[in-house]
Amino acid sequence: MKKIVALAVLTLRSALNSRIVLILGLLLTLVLSLFPLHLQGDGTAPGRIRILLEYTLGAIVTLLSFSIAWTACNAVAREAADRQLQLVLTKPVTRLQIWLGKWLGLIALHSAFLFTAGLILYFILLGSLPKATSPSAKDWEWAHYQVLNPTTESIASALDHRLEEARQKGQLPSKGPIPQRTVNYYSLEIRRSLATLAPTTHFAWSFELPPEADKPAAPLRLRYQFSASRWERNPVPLVWRFQSSTNVPAFVLHQTAYAEQIWELPLPPGLHPGTGPLLVTCENFATNPPTTLIFEPDQSIHLLATHHDNGLNYFRGLLVLMARLAFFAAVGLTAGCLFSTPTALFFTLFILILLSLGTSIREVAESGVFTISHEGEEIGAGAFETPILAVHRAANSILDPIQSLDVIHQLGGQERISWADVGRAWRLYVALWGGIFLLAGLAALRRREFGKPENL
Repeated sequence: MKKIVALAVLTLRSALNSRIVLILGLLLTLVLSLFPLHLQGDGTAPGRIRILLEYTLGAIVTLLSFSIAWTACNAVAREAADRQLQLVLTKPVTRLQIWLGKWLGLIALHSAFLFTAGLILYFILLGSLPKATSPSAKDWEWAHYQVLNPTTESIASALDHRLEEARQKGQLPSKGPIPQRTVNYYSLEIRRSLATLAPTTHFAWSFELPPEADKPAAPLRLRYQFSASRWERNPVPLVWRFQSSTNVPAFVLHQTAYAEQIWELPLPPGLHPGTGPLLVTCENFATNPPTTLIFEPDQSIHLLATHHDNGLNYFRGLLVLMARLAFFAAVGLTAGCLFSTPTALFFTLFILILLSLGTSIREVAESGVFTISHEGEEIGAGAFETPILAVHRAANSILDPIQSLDVIHQLGGQERISWADVGRAWRLYVALWGGIFLLAGLAALRRREFGKPENL
């Protein structure tokens, strides 16, 4: 362990003596001084939080990602080109100690930049919030929310029936496999029909609540949005019922809402004292004129558990971003072991760009649609695009778990980041993918040009 720490200190000292630290410090200073002054948001406190965190923190993380990738590539590729790495390999240190020492040194340097810039941004954020005595602070408080989604209804039997009906009507081939894109379309159609409320009808969603939900420190709020069958913006009378699995009487709320707007309902504490699911029922009373409501699946209704440990939540977000930087350090080091400096930088930048395109890759992989023509027709995968679609789906299977760790968007949207999210980030970024690149880097260091006596 002493050898790894010594190599980490040497890597850190080498980086501090380079121009990259000075340039990085100047760029971060410019971001922290200019972005909060010129990005004002929509004039509201939530808009100010979102614009500060998503743009300013996003710019900080982007700069640090490019910096750690550049420094990691040079940490090995340049030393190999100057024959310094071969000299180090003749010392009584292992290849694993060399790789880990450089990796830890790079993480220590860029984590210091990350937490310093993050702390400055946090104080800027505190200073930009409305004062407690201001009128705007009476209707809003700074908090973050744990977003709870309704449990997924079992639609397997309904989907099989719908596909068989489509075969009988000639809408689908009578034999052979059904394309996944078609299955996804019918699945969405069924789920949407389940949450379509005609006048005087109702629909219920079931929520599995965590143990800390509905406590005084985490009161519940219902957030929902719906579409309406009429273009006119008529108010829609709704009745909401909240029933737990215990013998507590149902809590009833009457509300008049408009379509295409986001609405929130505060729920009383103690509504859910049990451990079972919470049943949320909505009844549509829009009979004059008759109006049908549509709740989009997975997007229209959520429960929010309110938390006020904002500083700790922000710190957890920085820990997830630190894991992301550790992953880029592993990519850069392994690329430097495999290629020359320009090629290693190109490879690492390709990984960075691939991660930034994760949303587009997921849309193509799930829908099979590559583009939309001028006439509005969806253009799917033909004979030539089929292999490309397979590549998109393979890339999506790798990138989708990583894309779910978008903590900058979560912080900007005042969403809760749990310790489980932090652990998942470190397992995914560091233990899994960092370990894969570590093994590849160790294998690369055994190449003939890095020759070393076998008894060392």
